[in-house]
Amino acid sequence: TSIQIRPGKTGGIAKLLARDDRIHEGDETVIISVANVNNGVGSNKSVTLTIKDNEFTPKVSLSVDKKTLEESGDSTPVRIKLSGMSACNVTVTLGFSGTAKAGEDYEIGETITIPSEKTQVVTELLTVDDEIYEGNKTVIVEVENTGPCAVESGVQRQSITIVDNDPPPVVTLSADSSLISEEGGIAIIQATTNPASSKEIIVTLAIGASSTAPSTDFILPLTII
Repeated sequence: TSIQIRPGKTGGIAKLLARDDRIHEGDETVIISVANVNNGVGSNKSVTLTIKDNEFTPKVSLSVDKKTLEESGDSTPVRIKLSGMSACNVTVTLGFSGTAKAGEDYEIGETITIPSEKTQVVTELLTVDDEIYEGNKTVIVEVENTGPCAVESGVQRQSITIVDNDPPPVVTLSADSSLISEEGGIAIIQATTNPASSKEIIVTLAIGASSTAPSTDFILPLTII
């Protein structure tokens, strides 16, 4: 680009026109200096212009396709979206809470990067199957950090329920002996479960109505832990 100064004149002009786009870039500067002068000498003074960005800082939102998952290898897309494009990569850090544990009950990456000039990235939350009765569990996924190129749109949080596919444990009683002496004899009552459970099991015992021995003839705690 050149400026022509006609003979006998002391100045000429060139127009710089800013081009609009839909990408958040922040304010930008243009520094213009003299590269060469024909029939004259240029000074070392430059002109600095600021192009003020008219796009808002992109906002990050979080969504999931399914709110309920089966324990046996089910999954749901987790979508991280921007309200507009950014000139830089947007790194979103996810946080997890709830009764389900990452690595044991589900798997998902913690850090998601949305490339520049893109508005969405989809990752997967995958459930992990086991053979232990735990009951249904919840996973709470939320945005913890968005980096300098974006902001969180309010509070972005999603709750997912993982439905246990293992049956509740069946409790069976047994005794090491069915015959004990009245003179201080002891019988060991054992409660066993199948399958195992991740929760504490407390078994409350009851004396059968058809028992012939009165309660004064024996001592038995009414709970087994």
